[in-house]
Amino acid sequence: ASSGDRLMTGGARDVRAGILLARGDLASAETEARAAVTDLEPWPSHRMAVVATLVEALLRRGKQDEALELESVLQGPAPVWADAAIVVARARLLVARGDPGHALQLVRLARAKLEERAAAIVEPALRASFLERVVHHAALVALADELEGP
Repeated sequence: ASSGDRLMTGGARDVRAGILLARGDLASAETEARAAVTDLEPWPSHRMAVVATLVEALLRRGKQDEALELESVLQGPAPVWADAAIVVARARLLVARGDPGHALQLVRLARAKLEERAAAIVEPALRASFLERVVHHAALVALADELEGP
């Protein structure tokens, strides 16, 4: 397969893994995410995004040790289009490692950046949609609220 085909296939598998996660089919989500990680090996930023999906699947399946082994892949600058997903994965790994304080710092900073980006959207309904309906944005806000507690 051509490199363009691998990029498109890997991206499609990442989307499918996200859908499977949302549906609660964690085993299939893990399988799809693993295949996408392989497909996207030549593209580090895309691979980083799909590793975030894989981490989510692994953590939700109780495979904490396997998820923690992927932590180094999520280090470094994240592509802006996947920043929220990567921050959520990093923060969940920090919590899994027993460092919720650092996780809270990470999500607070990311939420502030997200809210700054949202503030540039003039139309209130679109701004709300950006924060509430984009899956990874909503997950970031929810995780920040969860870590901040009551």
